[in-house]
Amino acid sequence: MTMPQQGDQRPTVALVDDDAKWLAFTAAQLRRDGWETVEYEAGQALLTAYDGQFHVAVVDQKMPGLTGLETVARLRELGFGGPVVLMSAWLEPETLAEAARLGVMAASKVDQVSFSRVMDVLLGQIIRNPLPAANPS
Repeated sequence: MTMPQQGDQRPTVALVDDDAKWLAFTAAQLRRDGWETVEYEAGQALLTAYDGQFHVAVVDQKMPGLTGLETVARLRELGFGGPVVLMSAWLEPETLAEAARLGVMAASKVDQVSFSRVMDVLLGQIIRNPLPAANPS
C-alpha cells in the first residue's frame, strides 16, 4: 500500500517497548513502509515527552513500570485521540476487554503478519480520512 502524503508530512507512529531490538526492527520496517517513527523504551518516557507530535501509538503491553494499557489510559487523559495498537506476545481475555474499552486495537507481537495487517488497516483509514497534522509543539 502506498503511503499518502500529508502535505510534506508523513504520518508519525510512536513506538513504545522495553525491547530495544524489537523497537529498532519495527521502526525500520515502518519507515520502509513510509511512516515516520519516534521510539520510547517505557510508557512513562512516552508520557513525559508527549507533545501531540504523532498520529498513531504502538505500545507493548508487558513492560516494567507502566503496562501498555496503563500508558494508553494516561495518554487518553492527556488528550491523545488517535489510533492505538497494543502489542503483546500473550493477549489475555481481560487485556483484550480493557483494550476494547479504551478503543485500542490489539495485535500479536510474535506474528509480524498480524502487526502488518493492523498497520495496513490504519493506513487504509488514513487514505480514506486523512489525519490532521500532529499538534504543533
